[in-house]
Amino acid sequence: MDEILPCDGENPRLLRMGLIAEIFASKGHQVTWWCSTLNRFTKEFRYNENKDLRINENLILKMIHSYRYTKNMSFKRIKHHAREKRELYNQMLKEQPPDIILSSMPSIEAATTAAKYARKMKVPLFIDVRDTFPDMYLEFCSKKIRPFLKIGIIPYKLMLAKTLKSAKGIFATSERFLEWALKYAKRERQEYDNVYFVSYPDTNINIENQCYDFWKSQNLSREDFICCFFGQFGFTVDIETVLEAARILYNESVEVKFVICGVGERLAKLKKSVSDLDNIIFPGWVDRNHIAALGKLSSAGLMAYRPGNNYEWSMPNKFCEYLALGITVLLQPTGVMKEMIDCEKCGIHYKNADELANAIIQLKKEPQKLQMMKQNARSLYDKSFRADITYGKMVDFIEKNYKGV
Repeated sequence: MDEILPCDGENPRLLRMGLIAEIFASKGHQVTWWCSTLNRFTKEFRYNENKDLRINENLILKMIHSYRYTKNMSFKRIKHHAREKRELYNQMLKEQPPDIILSSMPSIEAATTAAKYARKMKVPLFIDVRDTFPDMYLEFCSKKIRPFLKIGIIPYKLMLAKTLKSAKGIFATSERFLEWALKYAKRERQEYDNVYFVSYPDTNINIENQCYDFWKSQNLSREDFICCFFGQFGFTVDIETVLEAARILYNESVEVKFVICGVGERLAKLKKSVSDLDNIIFPGWVDRNHIAALGKLSSAGLMAYRPGNNYEWSMPNKFCEYLALGITVLLQPTGVMKEMIDCEKCGIHYKNADELANAIIQLKKEPQKLQMMKQNARSLYDKSFRADITYGKMVDFIEKNYKGV
């Protein structure tokens, strides 16, 4: 339920579920997309009550209203999901049962609700696994609270196991994620279990001049060496290492600009920590066209995520987004993404701020190598991460098989 919606601004950057919903609708299927009135990126309400919003003749959004939360790690968020879970189930019971249900995980509460409803109505359920919640929290918490957290997440582990066991098919964004999900389901892989990489729409679009004008107003030009980041500043994001590398390059008079796009509870603190530097820009949240324009100006994209299974087992939105933009990937996690950039020669892995700074200096000194990596990045996108192809295959699979489930 936690994605960018078609109603979020003029040109929203739809993610996995939004793109899948569009493909289903474009093929003439009636699609009901259950979602939240709370925009989890801005932490602001879209509406202050349950809301139905028809996007086109085949796609309707049904938004569930719940409590607002501002911090991702908080009791208010738990309260939000608990109320949303109850309301979602009650509202689903009022609707005509669908032919199939495709539910993402997370949120685990929404997936659990979908599973409960699917069992009651005898509707085929496919679960799309995006991360390793709740296990992922154990990787990032301190050793002091880990024993208590292990106890605290037991209810979520039980919910997840029951939900995955009841699914007719499990989809995942990587083979490792699928293996993890199947362990919870306590079964072997079956014909309805599949891997579909997180993919991204083609960024080769006509970009309006005003998008470039915006970046010009941010003191950026085509002559600059730009490293960009798009996302939320949650607990899995390691922007601090990026800012430390920016300071190293600033002190060494290496002309590089870091454009850190996004919002989050840590943003104000991060900005204050580098207020004395002029090579870092925080433009806030930007839309798809502004991202595409910045991609045309940038040399590299920052995969600034703390190491852990969640990012070592899979390839999140940012990875394929940078590939689509045709920019070099500067990668912090290891795992499948590192294996891919090493194989395809489209990025550089770094462990700390010094290695990141040195990687950027290397790319600046070797423009031919940089250009080769950028071309390889776009080639990899065309080969494996095009949203229309990847999600088109998922839709085709569901169309072909759901009646026989």
